[in-house]
Amino acid sequence: MAETAHEIKDSVVEAMAEAGHDRKRLRSVTLTSGDTPSAGSTSYPDGSALIRVSEAVLALIPVYSRHLALSVARPSLFLKRLRWRRRSFDTALLAAVLRFTSRVERSSGRVQTLPIDLEPFQQHTASLIATHGLRFVIAHELAHHLQGPADRLAYQAVLAAQHHDESGEPSLVPLGALVAVAVLHHAEKSLFVRGARHSPVNSRLGVLWEEVPFHDRSSFNSYATGLFEATDLAANFIQGSRPSVDWELLPAAPEHPFARCDELQSLTPAQLVVELHRWPAIGSGARALLDGRIEDAAGLWEVPLDRFHGWQSQTPLAASTLRLGLRTARGLEDLAELERCPVVEAMAALVEHRVIGV
Repeated sequence: MAETAHEIKDSVVEAMAEAGHDRKRLRSVTLTSGDTPSAGSTSYPDGSALIRVSEAVLALIPVYSRHLALSVARPSLFLKRLRWRRRSFDTALLAAVLRFTSRVERSSGRVQTLPIDLEPFQQHTASLIATHGLRFVIAHELAHHLQGPADRLAYQAVLAAQHHDESGEPSLVPLGALVAVAVLHHAEKSLFVRGARHSPVNSRLGVLWEEVPFHDRSSFNSYATGLFEATDLAANFIQGSRPSVDWELLPAAPEHPFARCDELQSLTPAQLVVELHRWPAIGSGARALLDGRIEDAAGLWEVPLDRFHGWQSQTPLAASTLRLGLRTARGLEDLAELERCPVVEAMAALVEHRVIGV
């Protein structure tokens, strides 16, 4: 994990300690990245704790922040004289970028984001929003460790940290908190087959709404609408539904194999079997799975049966765990990497239907 993340954790710890919370208990907390649905914490009997923040969350916070900065950042007086105009929030573009990031991680377990060009003043704003966003994620987990009202205490801690180091305008703190909630919602909804752990979005936004100053509530509402509209568009991975994301907005993305994975999402289980019959060994296993013969499917694909049983009970279950577990199936070894991705996606969709029940 980058050093800056630990520095951000330390700033939150100090803010909470100055507010009267147990300094020793707070300083015993260790921050790491790891295999977690999004972010989580574990407290130990000796008063210490371990906070885990996934690589996906660390990568997505800047993505959301940069898109917000395109419409939030205020240009310099010089640029204003040139009649610089801020861009409106681009919901469709953010949805497409988020979709690409999620598709890559679902298939490969790797985190890959797409760059977005910003002017220097926009990049500065994006960095501040991202800092507040990560502060909020960490503060939320620290609040769990302190057994306090999580989001309320987290917001107050981020605001106190901002006052302490004078990191930008206080009006950016609500946007950082908003980004944090959106990122956690997106990660848990799009990257995991099951195992969401955080409270429903509406209840979390309600808590934040009570903390946001009155003069910032209008912009908070406006950006919340755009962020969560993009998030819900990007995070719809329900098999049999048609995704509502425009891959044409991404450079060279329409020809990308992950775009093909999105096309497969609209297929029914029976249609997926037809799709997979282009590869005999895979198609035979798919037919067995469609008929409910899990043992036969495991044998035909040469995937250990206990792996299927693990997928039935594992919570949380990451989408990438399922797909990486299928990549060793018989019949895939002769496929090129880019061709293998959509095939594994179709196989995983069948497993989700017939084995996991989602």
